Amino acid sequence: MHLSKSALSWVTGITSLIATSDATPLEKRVTTSPAAPFDGCLYQVSKVGAFNSRIAVTNWNKFPFTLKATDRTGSPARVRWNPANVGVDANDGSLTLTVPGGQATCSDDSPCGSAQITTAYDDIMYGSMRTVAKTPNVWGTVSAMFFYSDDNNEADIEIQTGNTTYAHFTNQDWYGDNAMSNSSVVADTSAAYHEYRIDWVPGRTDYYVDGKLLQTYTKFVPRTSGYWMWNSWTNAGYWTYGPPAKDAVLHIKSIDVYFNRTSITTCGSAS
Repeated sequence: MHLSKSALSWVTGITSLIATSDATPLEKRVTTSPAAPFDGCLYQVSKVGAFNSRIAVTNWNKFPFTLKATDRTGSPARVRWNPANVGVDANDGSLTLTVPGGQATCSDDSPCGSAQITTAYDDIMYGSMRTVAKTPNVWGTVSAMFFYSDDNNEADIEIQTGNTTYAHFTNQDWYGDNAMSNSSVVADTSAAYHEYRIDWVPGRTDYYVDGKLLQTYTKFVPRTSGYWMWNSWTNAGYWTYGPPAKDAVLHIKSIDVYFNRTSITTCGSAS
């Protein structure tokens, strides 16, 4: 990374979820990626590859065991990943990842509350991640959807919420600070739901918004296994420019991700 209302109870390490009600009605999306057929062994993703696992979530009232909320401090510095900041929107049922407004300047002694979910598996190698989401339009946070193994094996879609007409696509540098990064002008990410997609295969990452390919990298493609991750965060650093003055809520309507787990060998894997 450049890096309340009714409460629900989930059984995946999240003790309580706050239902919020600030979402506008769901607006029509431009294009979403089709579901991949399952041949009894592998999910066949057209023009991408074959994968042995899938997580597909459209109903957040029951949090899936295949995902978990992060509960720790740090990485990035001055961030407190708090499961209490993960909730469900009372209006449209979307998952909400909230950075609370009005926090003092983030510090090591007083890190800023943020929200993150990840796959429950850390042995993911390659995949096609699709997320239908709507970002906040509140200066001082970053909304992100990405693959992460370590700081040198990472592929990101990030949106600075003070400038919601740009999406940033990054492959982090294997060796240092020369990441492959570019940004594209997109429809206002806070005005409606859009689909954000990363296809990660050997030697290539492709980045899409609403079904349109906007960036391809063949350099610094992640080469070690890890997690798919989604977060809304601030740390008062140069990238987030936080903390925000008011609540900044990332809404996730759905997640559909195909991937290989290296621990699964029965059906093979993508090549």
